[in-house]
Amino acid sequence: MASTINAQPGSALVATAIVKTADSTGNLSLQTSGNTALTIDTLQNITASSTGAFTIPVGNTLQRPASPVSGMLRYNTTISNMEIYIINTWLTLT
Repeated sequence: MASTINAQPGSALVATAIVKTADSTGNLSLQTSGNTALTIDTLQNITASSTGAFTIPVGNTLQRPASPVSGMLRYNTTISNMEIYIINTWLTLT
């Protein structure tokens, strides 16, 4: 069973609420104030609905993950560039 999870803002009378609603799509939808922010489909593909930007992790070379796995993406402030971890090494994206 799929679900929609919606974070609704609070008011003076009601605290912020997390509302879970079941649906039949097989997808997981994350919402804020009733607007879909992220959808994870049945193939585990993620779709962001924003027209803004996606913020990726930022840190220097010494702050890289201790146990990286292929596909990790981050901005490295030491080299001022994006990098991706593939097959046991960090590669700079140019």
